[in-house]
Amino acid sequence: MNVLIRNVVRRLLEHDDAISTKLAAFAKEDQQPRNEYVKYLAKYPSWQEASKAWQKEKQVPPDDVFGDRKRQPEYKKFISDHLEAILTNPKATSNAWLIVQHMDNDVEFQEWFLSKLDSASEDFQYLYDRVAVNRGNPQKFNTQRVEVDES
Repeated sequence: MNVLIRNVVRRLLEHDDAISTKLAAFAKEDQQPRNEYVKYLAKYPSWQEASKAWQKEKQVPPDDVFGDRKRQPEYKKFISDHLEAILTNPKATSNAWLIVQHMDNDVEFQEWFLSKLDSASEDFQYLYDRVAVNRGNPQKFNTQRVEVDES
């Protein structure tokens, strides 16, 4: 009996590790263009000029400058399919949050994931405000910097 329990626990841990590893890879993929963009911003006097130059150079539309929409269906399916395992692993939860917060074109999914987070967590606060901004509502925790296009 003990051998059976140990084998079940080992398999569960291996499964959780695989989920965490996959989410870490997704998070890295999600962050890569954003990290590149931060460096790009230093080349221009304003974020508006940097954004226009980035869009032109990368040939991306203004409403998807980081190419999120092509990756999001895979991310959403993975997070939905493995939610229970994700929420029991703090690193996996944080990586999932990082990905979901960038799904501004799917506020319903952001809200769904927000409802699963611990409301005392910092991730909850950031996503709560992100959803509020996306819905045109005031922030509660003031975590989101809202850019105003002055052109």
